[in-house]
Amino acid sequence: MDNRDELIQQLQETVRLLTLENDQLAERAEDTLLLGLLGEKINTTSQEDQVLEIALEQIALLKDFPIGICCMLEPDQVLVKKSFLSFSQEQWDGRSIASSPQLLDALAHGPSLVEPGACQEMGLDGLFDPAALDLTPVLLIPFWLQDEKAGFFLFVGPGVEGWMDNSLPLLERAVEMVVMRIDNLSLL
Repeated sequence: MDNRDELIQQLQETVRLLTLENDQLAERAEDTLLLGLLGEKINTTSQEDQVLEIALEQIALLKDFPIGICCMLEPDQVLVKKSFLSFSQEQWDGRSIASSPQLLDALAHGPSLVEPGACQEMGLDGLFDPAALDLTPVLLIPFWLQDEKAGFFLFVGPGVEGWMDNSLPLLERAVEMVVMRIDNLSLL
């Protein structure tokens, strides 16, 4: 009888591990699909605004993000270049906030996960109301264009524990693709 119980436990553990591996492979396939679709779509457009619109929409829809924003850093302010809200037709394009030392410091250190409470300290609550939207932490991914303009992408995750750990490499690669496309368009 002990052998049967032990065999059942081994089989249950094997099934658990195989299920976990299958989930990871499915997520990798989804990420590969996202990058392929993104690359295909942004390379067929010749307008910077369309590149940003396509990128934000594709990322938000395929990764189940409610908010995706591309902001540019201007002297003393942050300007929303393009936004995508999965829950609304509203556009936040053109909104601006004062740049804060806390925001600039976070961006200087690369991708940053910002808790909803810290959004207010950084001034991000001027773009949206974190409390009203019941947000999970937001992810900031800075970028620099060839013409030395700087900006960042802001993504709000789906509210799943550990979403940033699973999404960060994909989002960094997607941002790289978008920045390369915008740089290429500036050369035309």
